[in-house]
Amino acid sequence: MVSKVLAGNTIRPVVVEVGITPGQLYLWVNKYKIHVNMAKMPGSFFKKHPIKSTEEKH
Repeated sequence: MVSKVLAGNTIRPVVVEVGITPGQLYLWVNKYKIHVNMAKMPGSFFKKHPIKSTEEKH
């Protein structure tokens, strides 16, 4: 879901497709963006412990 928004889709159609609230997806997208930015910092905890994708591959 987050990858669809990052690829350029708007939040509304994505949430309608998967059945969650727009606010929930908005938070996930923002948390992902924060995590990616923090992972770029030298010595970052997030470089050593990356997020594992939970999205199903289609």
